[in-house]
Amino acid sequence: RIAEEEAKGQRERDERRKQVEMEEAQREREREAEMERLKQRLLVKKEEKRKDRERAAAESEKRRLKVKREQDEEKRRRKAEQEKEEAKRLLQVEREEEAARRLARAEERQLIQKKSAAR
Repeated sequence: RIAEEEAKGQRERDERRKQVEMEEAQREREREAEMERLKQRLLVKKEEKRKDRERAAAESEKRRLKVKREQDEEKRRRKAEQEKEEAKRLLQVEREEEAARRLARAEERQLIQKKSAAR
């Protein structure tokens, strides 16, 4: 009877130990699963950050190109305006030179007429 009780006690201890080991193994699997979930979440966050950086860099480049394009357009506009003003100035100079030539010819004709009249 004592042997039966000891065997029964040993079986109960073995079952409890086995139960405790199973529970510990289950907790370990749950810890590992939680670690894996955390690792995956971290990877997702890193990927989101990388995409955000890429998006910010692309927007920055887009803004830089827009500013450069606007500056180039303004530069071309100013250059065209300067060329227009230069053309106006040259035209005015040409008109003044033509007027001076006409005046000189008219004065020359007058002088010739005066000489003819004096003879």
